[in-house]
Amino acid sequence: MTDVIASKALGLADKLKDRNEPAVAEMTRRLRKYAEAERGLAGAVHTMGHKASGLVVFGLTLADWAKKNKGPEADTFKKREKDFDKAIAGLESLGDAVDALLEGGTPAKVKLPGNALQKVLDDMEFKDKVKIATVRTAAREYYPAESAGQKKLQEWAVQLNHLCAGLNDGLSQLDATDLQAFGRKEVLERAQQLKKSIDTMGV
Repeated sequence: MTDVIASKALGLADKLKDRNEPAVAEMTRRLRKYAEAERGLAGAVHTMGHKASGLVVFGLTLADWAKKNKGPEADTFKKREKDFDKAIAGLESLGDAVDALLEGGTPAKVKLPGNALQKVLDDMEFKDKVKIATVRTAAREYYPAESAGQKKLQEWAVQLNHLCAGLNDGLSQLDATDLQAFGRKEVLERAQQLKKSIDTMGV
C-alpha cells in the first residue's frame, strides 16, 4: 500500500508514547489517527489513478486499430477522434497527477474527466460491439473509482488540516529540540506540502 507520510507520523508518535502533557498526548493521538486514515485515503486515490491509466491504455489500443484499418467502423472512430483524444488526454493528466501526489512530487492542476470517454463511445455507431467492448467496460469501471477518489481527496485535505493543527500545538510543548526538529521537518512540513499538493490538483 502507498505510504505518503504515515510512516513518519507513526515514527513521531512512537517517540512520544510516554509523554502525557495534554497537547503532546493529543498530538500523538492525531498522528496515529492520521496514519490509520491515510491507508484508505491513499488507496482510493491510487485506484482512481490506476483505473484512469488503464483506460488510457485500452483507449490508445482502439485508436491505433482505427488508424491502421479502413471501413465504416474505422471511419466512425475518425469522425469522433478529436473528442476521443481530448478525453484520453484528460485521463492521462489525472493519472500523472495522482502518481506525482502519491510519490511526494508536485501534481499539476487537473479537471476530472468524468464520463467524457463514455459519452464519446456512446456516439460511435460500432456494429461490431466487440471492437469497443473492452474500452467501454474500462470506462464504466473508471467512473465510480473517480467519484470515490475525489471524495477521498477532499477528506484527505481535512485530515491533514487536523493533523497540522495538532502538530503546531504539540510540538511547541516539547523541550527536546531534536524531537521538535524531527516533528517539524519530517512530519509537519511534509503534511503541509501534501495538503498544498492536494489543493493544487483542484479536484
